[in-house]
Amino acid sequence: MDGMESDLVKDFDNNLSGLGLELGANAYNMSEVLNLPIFKQESILGGNQGLPPFQYMLCAPTSPATKVYEETLTYLNQGQSYEIKLKKLRDMPDMGALNLVKSQLRVVFHDRRLQYTEYAQFQSWRLNRPGDRLLNIDVPMSVGVIQPKENPDQVNLVEFVWDLDKEASVWVQVHCISTEFTARKHGGEKGVPFRIQIDTYTVDTNGEMGQHVHSASCQIKVFKPKGADRKQKTDKDKMERRSAQEKLKYQPSYDSTLLSECTPNYIQSEQIEEVKEILTSQPRNRIMDQANDMSGQRLDFSILQQNTNNLSYPDKRCRSIVTYNPSIESSIPPPPPCAPMNASTSSQQERPPSAPNLTQKQEVLVGFATVAQTQDWLQRNRFGSFIKTFNNYTGADLLTLSRDDITQICGHADGIRLYNALRAKNVQPRLTLYLTPATIGGDNELCIYKAYYLERATVAELAKATSDCIFDTGEGSRPNISRILYQPPRSSIHVLVTDEVVSLMKDESSFTVSLVKNEVSSGFQIILKP
Repeated sequence: MDGMESDLVKDFDNNLSGLGLELGANAYNMSEVLNLPIFKQESILGGNQGLPPFQYMLCAPTSPATKVYEETLTYLNQGQSYEIKLKKLRDMPDMGALNLVKSQLRVVFHDRRLQYTEYAQFQSWRLNRPGDRLLNIDVPMSVGVIQPKENPDQVNLVEFVWDLDKEASVWVQVHCISTEFTARKHGGEKGVPFRIQIDTYTVDTNGEMGQHVHSASCQIKVFKPKGADRKQKTDKDKMERRSAQEKLKYQPSYDSTLLSECTPNYIQSEQIEEVKEILTSQPRNRIMDQANDMSGQRLDFSILQQNTNNLSYPDKRCRSIVTYNPSIESSIPPPPPCAPMNASTSSQQERPPSAPNLTQKQEVLVGFATVAQTQDWLQRNRFGSFIKTFNNYTGADLLTLSRDDITQICGHADGIRLYNALRAKNVQPRLTLYLTPATIGGDNELCIYKAYYLERATVAELAKATSDCIFDTGEGSRPNISRILYQPPRSSIHVLVTDEVVSLMKDESSFTVSLVKNEVSSGFQIILKP
């Protein structure tokens, strides 16, 4: 019995002898774990070398509907004050001892395609809302901010000085909404995203802005008042209805938005001056175009060419949208020759230049128009400032552009006007009459009527139409028409035709025109019979 117990004890000892070795072999080595890349990154961030020199924090929650690999998105309300905290994180030995820095805070477009026309679009917004700014500083609520300034020429930029030894807090208001820069279609358009960007510079002894130090930005969308709160709640409700597996694809919502480091990417001052010169010259060109159109003259192309020499960046944009192909132009047949003008159309040309034709129909650009004809159409329709921009465009090229393309090239105001002009329809005349001169022939003789269009439905237009109907000779040989009389059907009375009578005539009525000698006074009178 004793021998059996001793054998069992030996076997048990042998089984336990390797237990410590196995645990020691498979145990984690903490020194190796700390050498993993993730812990190395945290150690770098813990030191001063990995930290950015400044930190900017927007006190607004991020959207919970942002995916893990995407940049955070923050919703803001229009006109509401939001706090941005500015803080120094580390010293910059290469900059020396800095006490004060100047920061420029701006709202810019997030999309690259909109950044090319950013200044022009913001100036267009400014013209539509005189006296308003796109971005403001709420000075009474700001803390630690010195010399706040709002640039009158750039409505999307503010600047201020702050002390690095103290935490500064600037409160800003954004007054534009994201849908204001979206092409209007049928409602429910998604607004374009903006960016809040802060660029910090050194300050010299004279208080002037010096070397660039740091830049950071974040993505935002601006809604009408209370709209950002509703959008945030909607995104939160959508995320709560998702499964746990789907939630792993999205970032959590943070109470504040940290601005991430970026490079200063905005229009330089010399580019702004160039765009300002173009924008200020365009209204002058429009006035000159309108004045020359009213006087029946043509605007000198040399003046336009001089004013549009600097129109470089829209030219690059438009060439990237539609490429001009000379072979296409050569394959397009030329427009047919102009037919001889009839009496109704020649009446418009006979008006003196001092009395402009206010009822002239707008000419529509046709698809087979050549480059030269397209340039001439732009000139005659008061788009002379864009002749250089569309210098290689045919009629087909212009007609294939969408509304978004045209507004990006020409800006919102002129872009919408050009888009409407390209797709304009001739205005329907107020009254159409079919007239024929009275003949002495028999009933079997074919009676041919001519159509005459009265734009304003007045007696003067009717007198011109009836005179053109009777006389085919020149203006000098026509007798004096004293009055126009209307003889109703199956009646022998004659009614004096006035503007009111003409306005009450049925559209597309037909009349026989007779010329009768006036017995009372000299001249002739015209009688209209249905």
